[in-house]
Amino acid sequence: MEPYRHVSVALERDTQKREQEWLLKNKMPTYLDELRQKIESCIRFINPVICSAAEHDQSSQNKGGGEGNKELVRLKVSDNLKGYLKIDGWNITESQLMVRFPKFNKGISYAISSSNTQPWKLHQIQNVHEFLHMALSHIDMPDPVSATRIMKCIDEVVHCLKQALSEMETEYSSIGSTNETFFSSIPENLHVCFSVLNTSYVVSVYLLRPQKHSRAFDPSHRRQAYEEGVSGSRALDANFPEVVADSAQCAQPSKKLERCLVNIHGILELCLEIREKLIVVSQVN
Repeated sequence: MEPYRHVSVALERDTQKREQEWLLKNKMPTYLDELRQKIESCIRFINPVICSAAEHDQSSQNKGGGEGNKELVRLKVSDNLKGYLKIDGWNITESQLMVRFPKFNKGISYAISSSNTQPWKLHQIQNVHEFLHMALSHIDMPDPVSATRIMKCIDEVVHCLKQALSEMETEYSSIGSTNETFFSSIPENLHVCFSVLNTSYVVSVYLLRPQKHSRAFDPSHRRQAYEEGVSGSRALDANFPEVVADSAQCAQPSKKLERCLVNIHGILELCLEIREKLIVVSQVN
C-alpha cells in the first residue's frame, strides 16, 4: 500500500500546482483589473473639472473629473464664522467668509471675499491624488508570473493607499496661495487657512496683533510661521512681529470627502482579499 500512498500524494500536489497556475494566469488578472478600475474611479472622483496648465498633465490620464467633482460648502456650524466655499477637485475657486471676534474690536464683523484669479490649493487632496496615481503604477502582472511577485506589487499599492489616508487624517494649514493672491479683500490683521481633516473641510481665521519690541514687518515671516503651524495664542516666532490674539475655526463635513475616504478603505479591503488568495497559493509546493 505504501507505493500507492506516494502516488496519491504526488497526484494531489500536481493538482494543487495546476490550480495555482490556473488562478495566477486566469483569475489574478481579473482581480488586478478590478483593483485598477477602483483606483481610477477614485482618481476621477477628486480630479478638478477645470485644470491649470500645470495640473493638466497630471489629470489627463483620467480625463479630468465630472461636474459632480465641484462642491459648494456652506459653513454653518459656527456663529463667529459663516460663509461658503466653492471647491473644484483640490482647488478652492471662490469663498465668502464673515468672521467675528467677540472679545476684540467690540465684536466687529469682517467680510472676506476671494477672487478667481488664482485658486487656493488643498494640498492634502492633491497629495491623495498623487498617491493614488503611484498605487496605480504598481498594478501590473509580473513576468514571469508568481504569487510572490504579485504580492510584492500589492504591498506597494497598500503602502501608497495608506499614505493617501494619512494625508486626509492629518490636518495642516494649506499654504498653496497667500492671502494677497487669493483674497480680493482682507484686513492686514487677519490670516486665513484652509485644510482637510478626515471627512471635513477646516477653515481657520486668525486675528493678529503686533508684538511689543518687534522688528520691522516681513511678510515672509508670516508665511513661514503658518507653515510651521499655529496653535491658540502662542507667539508664532521669536522674531515674528505679530501674535495670534484670537481665532475662529469651523469644520464642515463633506459627503465628497466621506465618499473618497470610504472608496480608499474599500480598495484596501480588496487588496487584503487578493493578498489572502496569494498566501494560499504560495503555500503550494
